[in-house]
Amino acid sequence: MNALDIVAKPLWSLCVAWVILACVSGYGGVVNSFLSWTAWVPLSRLTFGVYLCHPMVMYYFNNNRRTVLYFTYHFVMERFLATVLLSFAVSYILSLLIETPVRNIIKPSKK
Repeated sequence: MNALDIVAKPLWSLCVAWVILACVSGYGGVVNSFLSWTAWVPLSRLTFGVYLCHPMVMYYFNNNRRTVLYFTYHFVMERFLATVLLSFAVSYILSLLIETPVRNIIKPSKK
């Protein structure tokens, strides 16, 4: 274990905290405008669902294989992209079927 291993995680945490503080106080500049971009809103609504369903997608990919796996660069990239895309697709479907109707039921009506 060297000094970089000891300092890396606390230093990363301080850098992230500095970015958050700069954005909140109005000094974020380009970083703040990038993080506030409206295209992130739909993805932010799906990320928790992706987090919940990606283990099932990985389980499906890993346990339905009948041949020996050879880990090449192309195989890893293909598996990564397939897992990400299928996880977002499943999350989107679950969001439409479960999350949005429940949110509409729970949300108080504005009358």
